[in-house]
Amino acid sequence: MNKTVIAAIDNSAAAGPVLDAALSIAGLFGADVQAVHVREDGATTARSLARAAGAPFQLLDGPPAPALIRALRDSRVLLGVLGIRRTTTGHHPIGHIALDVVQHSTKPVIAVPPETGTRKDRPLRRVLVPLDGTTAAARAVEGTVQQLRECGVQVLALHVLDTERIPRFSDQPQHEMEVWEREFLARYCSQPGTRLHVRRGWASSAILELAAVEQADLITLGWAQDLSAGKAAVVREVLGRSTVPVMLLPLVVSPGRAQSSGPPV
Repeated sequence: MNKTVIAAIDNSAAAGPVLDAALSIAGLFGADVQAVHVREDGATTARSLARAAGAPFQLLDGPPAPALIRALRDSRVLLGVLGIRRTTTGHHPIGHIALDVVQHSTKPVIAVPPETGTRKDRPLRRVLVPLDGTTAAARAVEGTVQQLRECGVQVLALHVLDTERIPRFSDQPQHEMEVWEREFLARYCSQPGTRLHVRRGWASSAILELAAVEQADLITLGWAQDLSAGKAAVVREVLGRSTVPVMLLPLVVSPGRAQSSGPPV
């Protein structure tokens, strides 16, 4: 039985970009797309958009966030795709339904911002993979990066140096920086063909700037699924400002090990 990518759509035109993103990632992973809509205020638009995209449509009952979280637990589901709404008040960068889903889903979730627009027939060509230089972050994205590379997607790795982590070089800084970059990729993102970009400064700004310059189609972030006050500052800012979809890969932590629950697919 084929694996499935769930596209959680509302009853508005905003569902279009969510379906486009789901179809794009599902095509790479050899999965089917299942459009789902939580029964609240009618489903005419959602049903019509799913039909136009060629995706099966399913109505879910119950409060939206728990219903979507239950749907994502199905063993056939690889990941979920949902739209996010910007918030102008409070401490969270996205609406409360999306917030609950991304923090409690056991599967990866792709958050599609309202600025994404439709991407019909545009393949996913380039993905940005920020890495903080920890084994946990590397393991979080390892399986997904491998699958994307095998499908011909260009992987751009990014490491942001702050003033306390800048490597100290001697009289050949250019040569030594090249050696350091090779060692970094070998340790944290060894997929062939991966390009490493190194920036200095605040991580979220560097991520968003590089995504714009390189015209990335997707940003991937491994995270501990905690957006409470003082937590996940980089994830919070990227979700609040990105104009391209963001894949959030939840970490599964066990003694001495952290890894992603999401594809290897």
